[in-house]
Amino acid sequence: MSENPVIDEPGTAMRLSRKQRRVYEFLLENQVAVANLTLEELAAQLDVSVSTIIRLSKELGYDGFGELKREMRQEFLRTLAPLEQFDDRSASKVDPDLVTAQLKQDLSNLSELIETVPTDDIVGFAQRIVSARRTLVVSTGSYGTIGQLLSHHCRFMGYDVRFEERGTSFLAHELAGLIPGDLLVTIAFWRDAAPLLAAVDAAKRDNIQTVTIGDSRKLRISSQSDVVLVAPSESTAFYQSLVAGTALVYATINAVWQLNQARAQRSAARAQELYPALGIMQPARKQE
Repeated sequence: MSENPVIDEPGTAMRLSRKQRRVYEFLLENQVAVANLTLEELAAQLDVSVSTIIRLSKELGYDGFGELKREMRQEFLRTLAPLEQFDDRSASKVDPDLVTAQLKQDLSNLSELIETVPTDDIVGFAQRIVSARRTLVVSTGSYGTIGQLLSHHCRFMGYDVRFEERGTSFLAHELAGLIPGDLLVTIAFWRDAAPLLAAVDAAKRDNIQTVTIGDSRKLRISSQSDVVLVAPSESTAFYQSLVAGTALVYATINAVWQLNQARAQRSAARAQELYPALGIMQPARKQE
């Protein structure tokens, strides 16, 4: 029987009913195929009820089959190099137009984000930013783009939200500047990154709050963080799509603004006064 850390835990099979065990064994042996099956299709193929699969999903620690299937898919993708991911995704898509296919996939990712991430979780994340003396956002590679967005707009609203992606001594210096009650935000998609894991470990030792934005609760960094916000990252090519992750960050920025509009407006007004002198925003020409 194949190993799958998403669902394969010691003693799991022993506590399942006969029909649940049938589904469980199928999931272990067919993690790639499961990604392309709906709940109803899987139930029909295994001759079990939809409720049996839902109960199994919850028994394994998930909210439902959708979350279980997504985590199995992410676990499989973590075993592939970028070009192998492209081959896998190309082979599974009917639409030969990769441009249109990606737009459709991102729409699906956004819909899943709305369905699976409660608004209260996003507001709670924003409250941590508003309450913290300082927030440090860290990431690696292209995933840092959404971290830059979060830092940039929060600083515009008057919050000390810093972004660090260089690692090494630069990250060490920023971490050393955090004190208990501050906030560390890690942006972690696809696989665990050693610098981010080390940063979370250091933060936990110093009683610093930790939040991870990523695409899986099964990453090691997710299990070590106080709060995890999951944004679907499925794509049609060799990369993880950050559209849903970007939407999640923009929603957080909106919440930060609303939690203390007076502070945000004061800070934004001071920054905006400097725009003309810095050539950022020239006065509009009057129409004749």
